[in-house]
Amino acid sequence: MSFNFEEFEELLEQYDDEIVNYNEGDIASGIVIDIDNKTVTVDIGGKTVGYIPLSEFAGENIEVNTPVEVYIEKVENKKGELIVSRESARKYQNWNYLKKCLAEGKTVSGKILGKVKGGFAIQIDDIIAFLPRSQVDTAVLADMDSFVGKIQDFMILKIDDIRGNVVVSRRAILDEQRSKEREEILSKIKVDDVLKGIVKNITDYGAFIDFGSFDGLLHLTDISWCRVRHPSEILKIGQEVEVQVIKYDEENKKVSLGMKQLQENPWETIETKYPVGSIVKGKVTNIAQYGVFVEIENGIEGLVHISEMSWLKNNVSPSKILSLGQEVNVMILDINTEHHRISLGIKQCENNPWKEFSDKYELGDILEGVIKNITEFGLFVEFENGVDGLVHVSDLDWNDSEGKEAIKNYKKNDKVRVILLGSNYEQERISLGIKQLSIDNFKEKVNELEKGKKVSCTVKSVKKEFLEVEIELGLKGIIKRIDISADKKEQKTDKFKLEDVLEATIIVFEKDTGKLVLALKSLEEVEKADKQEEDEEDFDIEQYMNTNTNTTLGSVFGNVFNNIK
Repeated sequence: MSFNFEEFEELLEQYDDEIVNYNEGDIASGIVIDIDNKTVTVDIGGKTVGYIPLSEFAGENIEVNTPVEVYIEKVENKKGELIVSRESARKYQNWNYLKKCLAEGKTVSGKILGKVKGGFAIQIDDIIAFLPRSQVDTAVLADMDSFVGKIQDFMILKIDDIRGNVVVSRRAILDEQRSKEREEILSKIKVDDVLKGIVKNITDYGAFIDFGSFDGLLHLTDISWCRVRHPSEILKIGQEVEVQVIKYDEENKKVSLGMKQLQENPWETIETKYPVGSIVKGKVTNIAQYGVFVEIENGIEGLVHISEMSWLKNNVSPSKILSLGQEVNVMILDINTEHHRISLGIKQCENNPWKEFSDKYELGDILEGVIKNITEFGLFVEFENGVDGLVHVSDLDWNDSEGKEAIKNYKKNDKVRVILLGSNYEQERISLGIKQLSIDNFKEKVNELEKGKKVSCTVKSVKKEFLEVEIELGLKGIIKRIDISADKKEQKTDKFKLEDVLEATIIVFEKDTGKLVLALKSLEEVEKADKQEEDEEDFDIEQYMNTNTNTTLGSVFGNVFNNIK
């Protein structure tokens, strides 16, 4: 039979049409046609078959006629052979799968192989990914070794095709789960709910409590009814606490918590337990420039202001009087239950030396003391019980009203004899005189002074609302403007000059404090004016007596007293 070339050509074309054409880098579907000890033969419908090492099918259950996908590495090498790979096909498929998961936000499962620099190596099928340490959990974990060898779910964060890198996160999944749980739980939360949580973080202003799916802030002021300087005094990180929801900001999803709200409020019974005026024992817990804090029971503190620490040491630092931990007796001076504040006093637990002095001596008594300080106002003289009195410069010498020359005759620590001109223990002020020592029977003459008596006085100072005058005994007083005349038109102080001598009537004289008020109009006119309630034009005598530095009624101390050294 002769060869028919045309028929052969037709059969060859028909065969070529049945062959599938592939390019390098393609994934081809094939069928296993043979398996021996080392090689798996795969037919992908090409002109030749591919031979793949059996090791590339590790973990797969294959046999003849099993369909399998392979990666085309070479369509034809120098020997005309087809080069395919099962392992590369799996990696290619897995890589595209990871890219799809990244695009769609899907999670993948992987095994934590072990630690690498900055995190962990993760095996996801045939691909090794990187898990940064910061993406392991929502919080820093003490024992990260426990993750090694475990299979976990991960979120794909980044894929670099060029470098072949994959970065994954476990934390992203936990955050998403936590967010869902948080929304669900917060939708049910109510004020006054009682919750148990773990102290997650401590700051100067409070502590953050972790409830698993959300955090809440426990502010410093809501930790205890008692005074807390820093949350770490009571709380520790990792500590389990029971708290109450005291506020919930639904818009910002912020939860405010309180611990003290679950405790009995000691301030509700504090006034009954510690009545004002009672004396209790306490312990110094803090020393500040302005005073000391004293704990009178566990967690309940009160402030002893520096002015309430000592009758005499008013300008001394609290740290030089008391020390931390020292036990002291204190008096309850005031309680503010609304603001949880207690005012305490230490000096009130001791005898008042100013009152003792006032009880012991009276106006006109002659005393001896030591000059402790010399100022432009005069001499400060200290007596045996530690109290100080002031000899005003105008009371040093009859012939030197300003005392500029007379004060030069005195030195610090000199002993000096003085006459008591007034004593006010409540204001801790003592007024003294030296020039009055020259008056015979001074005390008897002072005792003759009384309301209604007419005396001669000299104008020493002219103010808008009053005249300051001095009577013959050297005692200073004032004449209020409204007491100058019964006629309102004549009630003017500017019509008087310094050293004018006036006849006046005593309307107030206190023999203990030395307070002296006079009037140029008669006593009857003064009393009549008082009855007609003309006080609206009155001058505040008490204020004058307490602040004017030109009187000898103890008022000169004022701010000067604070400068005593």
